[in-house]
Amino acid sequence: MGSEPAITYIIRVRQNGTATVLNINQLISVADKLDAMKEMKVPEGYQQLMPYLIIKDAAGFISFMQQVFGAEEIMKHMRSEGVIMHAEIKIGECVIMLADSTSEYPPRTGGFFIYVADADETYNKAIAAGAVSVTPVSDQPYGRSCGITDPFGNIWWPTTAA
Repeated sequence: MGSEPAITYIIRVRQNGTATVLNINQLISVADKLDAMKEMKVPEGYQQLMPYLIIKDAAGFISFMQQVFGAEEIMKHMRSEGVIMHAEIKIGECVIMLADSTSEYPPRTGGFFIYVADADETYNKAIAAGAVSVTPVSDQPYGRSCGITDPFGNIWWPTTAA
């Protein structure tokens, strides 16, 4: 009697009755892909997904973010013509990357929902710093919230959780 292979196929039957059959080589390939995903590295202090804004007057945006949300400037690299090539700010544990717009890279703004300690105070700071009201501060089922458009075209939804 010769030795027989241990497990040659894996059969997965779904609740709807369909089945998938994988041979051992396919199963190893799937396992290798899962291992590669586990090995992905995200530098300390960063999250896997971060917004990247391209803005007219990136330096002004950084200042606005510091005044209104208490942002911390992490880094700033300049182009030879004196505009920001790449900058990073941090609010709490979240990093936002940004750059000045150019003819090659036109403005790309965003919309953001942000939890804050005091929505009323944040709204007032934002308006004082040049933002325009989208919706005034009001009580919502999820908390006290408002909407603003910053002077750079981004829309913000500062909210104090209920």
